[in-house]
Amino acid sequence: MEAIDKLINEVDTADYSNNVRISINQRNYLELLKLIKENDFYNKEELIQEIGDKKNLIKRHNANKMGAMQNANDIRIERTKKHIKETIEYMRRNNKTINQSTVAKTSECSVNTVRKYKYMFEE
Repeated sequence: MEAIDKLINEVDTADYSNNVRISINQRNYLELLKLIKENDFYNKEELIQEIGDKKNLIKRHNANKMGAMQNANDIRIERTKKHIKETIEYMRRNNKTINQSTVAKTSECSVNTVRKYKYMFEE
């Protein structure tokens, strides 16, 4: 009971001019909404609306971020493929041995990356 009294005292003396940021998972988010709906809070509808608005904003932001990350990843993949392809062409023109380790060393990619695109050797 002391912990609850302490929290109530903090609420009564709180400075409401500052925003508070919390991170919760989906289950706790739903529990929080359920708790708000079941109890009588001042400005209950406004609180639920604000929480919903913030969640929608985060979803839109994450969707944009994911699209940008995918675009950057696609560019990186194409650049890597280009490096490997140019390296293979160079090695063929100069009659050099073409294997994963030599392509990796010459193209400055890791062996694992070259292994991922080994189908390019067979062209």
